[in-house]
Amino acid sequence: MASSVRPLNLVWRRDTLNKVMEAYFIKEVLLGGLKRPVRVIVFDKEEERVFADDLLIVVRHSNPQVNDNVGYLAEARRRGCRNLGVFHVGDEKGEVDLSFYRDADYVIRNYYVPSAFRVAAAGRPRAVLWAPNGYATGVGPRDPMRQLPMAGRTIVGFFAGYVSGHPDGSERAEMVRVVQEHRLPVVLIGTGGFGQGLSPSEYAGHLENARFALVPRGNSAETIRLYDALEAGCIPITLEAPYLSAPEALGGPPFVILKSWQALPAFLDDYLARIRAGEHDYLEDRRRAVVAWWAGFKTRQQRRIKAVVDDAFAAATTTVL
Repeated sequence: MASSVRPLNLVWRRDTLNKVMEAYFIKEVLLGGLKRPVRVIVFDKEEERVFADDLLIVVRHSNPQVNDNVGYLAEARRRGCRNLGVFHVGDEKGEVDLSFYRDADYVIRNYYVPSAFRVAAAGRPRAVLWAPNGYATGVGPRDPMRQLPMAGRTIVGFFAGYVSGHPDGSERAEMVRVVQEHRLPVVLIGTGGFGQGLSPSEYAGHLENARFALVPRGNSAETIRLYDALEAGCIPITLEAPYLSAPEALGGPPFVILKSWQALPAFLDDYLARIRAGEHDYLEDRRRAVVAWWAGFKTRQQRRIKAVVDDAFAAATTTVL
C-alpha cells in the first residue's frame, strides 16, 4: 500500500475500549473493507487527546451520565480538525440527545433508532449509518468451514445470560418461564450480570455445539448474543422487532422469528418431529442458509461503511498525523 494513503485514526477512551465487547468486530470487520490503514489511538486523560484530521472517535453515550468523548468531538471541530467521524455505541434505548452528531462529518451507530438517521443541520453529518453490534471479542472470529453441521451438534437450544435481575414481565423472564414450564430441550445458564459468568471461549464452545440459540431482548431488541450465535454457525431464535425487517438494518434475515416465546414449544416440537423423520438435510440446509446470509451481510456492511468513510476522506484535504 502506498505510503501516501492517509490512515483512519480510530480513537478510544481506555475505559470505553475495555468495556466494549465488540472492539475487534468494529476494527477488523466493520472497518475491514477500508483500503487504508487503521491506527488505534487510546487515551486516559483529557490532556492526552489527539487533535488532528481523519479521526473516527468512539463515543459511548447512553445517558447524561455516560457521554464519553462528546466534548472531545466538539473541541476537535472548534479547533478546525477535518474529516471527523463518530462511532456511537451504547444508545440501547434510543433516549440520547443526538445533537452532538452535528459536529461530525459522518456517524456510524449501533442500535436501530429511525429518528437517529434524520439528525442533520448545515450539511452535517453527511451520513448516519446503522451498524450491527457484532460478536464479542473472543467469541469470534470463527471459520465457517470448521463448524459442526446440524446433525453433529448435541445441544438443541442454548441460552446463557443474566436472568434473575430482569422483572417478571420482561421478555427474558417470559422466555425462561416457557422453557421451564414445557421442559424444553434448552440449556439455560444463568449469570450474575452483563458480561459475567462464562468466559468467551466457554460461551463460544456451547454455541458452536448448539443447533439453535435463544435470543431474547435486553435493554434493546438488538443484542450482541444474536451476532455471537451467527458467528458460531447456529440458528438464532428471536422475536419480531423493527430492526429485523428494516432495509437499512437486517433487511429480513433467515432466522427463526416468533411472535412470542409462547410459540417456542410448537416450533421445537416441529423441529424434533423432523429429526425423528430423518430430515437432517433440510435442517442443515437451513443452517447453511443462515451462515451464508451472515457472511454476505458482513461484506455488505463493509462496503456501506467504506463508501461513507472514503467520501469523507475525499472531501477533506488534510495533513497527516
